[in-house]
Amino acid sequence: SPVPAGFLMDWLGRKRTCLYFSVLPLFSWLLILFADSAVQLYIARYAAGLWIGITNTIMPIYVGELGETKLRNSLTTINNGLFNFGVLFAYVIGPYVSYQMLATACEVLTVVYIITFIPMPESPHYFMKHGKRQEALDALSWFRKGQPIESIEGELNSIEEAIEDQKL
Repeated sequence: SPVPAGFLMDWLGRKRTCLYFSVLPLFSWLLILFADSAVQLYIARYAAGLWIGITNTIMPIYVGELGETKLRNSLTTINNGLFNFGVLFAYVIGPYVSYQMLATACEVLTVVYIITFIPMPESPHYFMKHGKRQEALDALSWFRKGQPIESIEGELNSIEEAIEDQKL
């Protein structure tokens, strides 16, 4: 999963790649909900594993790129903590509810993730890598609501310099 995820996040964008591949857990939980054979469960598990590999590759990068330098470590830690909370959620409630109830709960949480992720802008770094300075400024302004435009433009210049350094 990390190999295609790395290529896709640079080609499609971090956000778009995560959203496109969010069909995998939707499919996986629905398949688990209605499965009547072990093969269907294996397919569902494979789809979920593929999605986990992709999102665990892309999300730390996305979160790190959108966070201010002083908050970056905290944001990526929260991201990892939420992933682990999801696993813990399944382990804690799984033994006490039906298979269908657990699949339904996880399906609902996946839908909530998708709905809340849709309004998020793409990473300013992605836009800058593709020469879309205005889109990068708009995205960074969205993430830095309330900060003066001079500060935002200064941060955008730093992003631009970092991307130029990567090309060398």
